[in-house]
Amino acid sequence: MGFFDKRKGAVGIGQPKIEITVDKKTINRGDSVEATVNVTGSARELAMKEAGISIYRVQKYKDANGNQKRDRKRVYRDVTDLGGEVLKEGDQKTWKFTAQIPADLTRSGGEISYQIVGFLDVPGMDPEKKEEIVIV
Repeated sequence: MGFFDKRKGAVGIGQPKIEITVDKKTINRGDSVEATVNVTGSARELAMKEAGISIYRVQKYKDANGNQKRDRKRVYRDVTDLGGEVLKEGDQKTWKFTAQIPADLTRSGGEISYQIVGFLDVPGMDPEKKEEIVIV
């Protein structure tokens, strides 16, 4: 990978396209959700390290100056090691994950929300895609 390829990757240019789908957007605590991560290769070949999903608890709050802030904490993570497999232009890859929702999570509502995020670890800026979910 040349100097300019590294620079473009650092700002997301030429990175793969990623999508995530879930089988349900409202999930009971203690239940599971099926997530599918789809990736399409871009104009340059990239060695993939891992693909996966994370679930984040997002809490809104105001700082001491009254500015709206968000705190994002990961509550679940699952990855597939890809060992440097090369993703070429136009290649399409799919991975399926089953996420077990912790039974002790705070329910969605008020200042608390949740996101499920599909990601791909590649050189440069790692692409990710978020989907809002509701925990009940």
